[in-house]
Amino acid sequence: DIGSASQLEAAFNDGNNSWDSNNSKNYLFSTGTSTYTPGLNGAAGSIRTGAPSGGVLSVGASTYATDLNEVAGPIPTEKLSGVTLNVSTSTYTPNVNGVEVTAQTEAPLGAFTPIDPGTLSKPTPLNVDWSEQSIYFIMTDRFSNGDPSNDNYGGFNSNNSDQRKWHGGDFQGIINKLDYIKNMGFTAIWITPVTMQKSEYAYHGYHTYDFYAVDGHLGTMDKFKELVGKAHDKNIAVMLDVVVNHTGDFQPGNGIAKAPFDKTDWYHHNGEITGGDYNSNNQWKIENGDVAGLDDLNHENPATANELKNWIKWLLNETGIDGLRLDTAKHVPKGFLKDFDQAANTFTMGEIFHGDPAYVGDYTRYLDAALDFPMYYTIKDVFGHDQSMRKIKERYSDDRYYRDAQTNGVFIDNHDVKRFLNDASGKPGANYDKWPQLKTALGFTLTSRGIPIIYQGTEQGFNGGDDPGNRENMAFNSNHDLYQYIAKLNNVRNNHPALQNGSQKEKWVDDSFYSFQRSKNGDEAIVFINNSWNSQTRTIGNFDNLSNGTRLTNQLSNDSVQINNGSITVTLAPKEVKIFTK
Repeated sequence: DIGSASQLEAAFNDGNNSWDSNNSKNYLFSTGTSTYTPGLNGAAGSIRTGAPSGGVLSVGASTYATDLNEVAGPIPTEKLSGVTLNVSTSTYTPNVNGVEVTAQTEAPLGAFTPIDPGTLSKPTPLNVDWSEQSIYFIMTDRFSNGDPSNDNYGGFNSNNSDQRKWHGGDFQGIINKLDYIKNMGFTAIWITPVTMQKSEYAYHGYHTYDFYAVDGHLGTMDKFKELVGKAHDKNIAVMLDVVVNHTGDFQPGNGIAKAPFDKTDWYHHNGEITGGDYNSNNQWKIENGDVAGLDDLNHENPATANELKNWIKWLLNETGIDGLRLDTAKHVPKGFLKDFDQAANTFTMGEIFHGDPAYVGDYTRYLDAALDFPMYYTIKDVFGHDQSMRKIKERYSDDRYYRDAQTNGVFIDNHDVKRFLNDASGKPGANYDKWPQLKTALGFTLTSRGIPIIYQGTEQGFNGGDDPGNRENMAFNSNHDLYQYIAKLNNVRNNHPALQNGSQKEKWVDDSFYSFQRSKNGDEAIVFINNSWNSQTRTIGNFDNLSNGTRLTNQLSNDSVQINNGSITVTLAPKEVKIFTK
């Protein structure tokens, strides 16, 4: 900490602990984090021939003399390639050595020691089977403001009247609403990135400025650990969104992006990815160009790749989170994705925003799972626009492309697309009621193969359009009909392993009616879905592991049926879902 000063002058000796005319020139550091490597960085000022008068700070096997004005110490080139200094201008406290010195152990940079690891101990991961979970997706800034004191962090004031700026949601807000989530039956949460941002428009967290710091709008590292720990206390697993494809839109080489990601050769410089690149499936440009003007990281540079892997290992070790969602994964070279997955050693789900199951499925050879965008498009067509249920059958025929379709993330909408209720056609007629379509889509999503993911606000009937309209501030009415419906579906899923990751077999399909059976270790569930605006009756047979005379109960309304002559006759109201179990 250098108080009100604008610069810190560092003095370096020649590596043998002697201070004489052989020393390197002094170097001026501005506020922020910078790295000085003898012989590579430019020097400023004179050569110091006498030892500094400050106190002594030891880092590893090396000793650094420090005071408010200068930092000095040996740099044995065989062991260290540089010294990283963090300099701030916050209030100086006497008797505190506020300058942090980090010795790097790999050339050109190795594991970067974080500025803010927090003081709380690491929460213990739950080690869940993700195929058994039901995920509630939270955009932290738009969820709940539990600590107004951090609303104006960094000079980027919260502004609820502007949908493109910070609104004040934070970790404390999520902590305060864990029971709201738990009572809806969710067993996991996915939250948007927590890394420090440097823009009034980066409320979402996808424009990283500093990988090693938590954004102050959301809270501190300790508060994040508290969130993870309290979620775990309620048996709620935590999946964290991370971005390894790009940083925010900074200018490489001018020191704006936080060290160590402030070097020109850590980035590609191939221009922005265009619509034509996407349309022509120009994979080289998709992986090596800038997404929406954001700075594309160069994963072929070993220093960049190693730092990202070091960072994720540090993050997991510090926080105890249970899994990762990888943003913009299709823009990252697959070889690096595999290395990153191995370094993380936790469950990874990639965002591959593409409608081709063969394209998406290939990424599950490098990551554990993928968000099922092909199924999203099918859900939108079938349940949102009353198209044929045979499209479900066709989509399931593509499961061969996935390493394990049981771990696909299945969703009806998210923060990057229109809300289901915005896009759906509604009931033909004057009122265009869309809720029956939404309930049918939810019934399918929470009972079929894959990991269901429900975006915050779905349970409140949110109907926003394209970004930022789909990123509304939350409401928390636990008596809402949709909240209660989702809670009921989750309760059935949580009580029946067959509906989590059991085998799935189609039992009936036509244009307006679909049925499938799921089985696991003696647990049997049969799901019937009527996608018509009229009542439908079907007689369906050939069920597995169920004998004549077996009575099954609908877990959503308690009506029952009995298997006779190997068949069940069921009648479903318009847009109704029934889930029968023993």
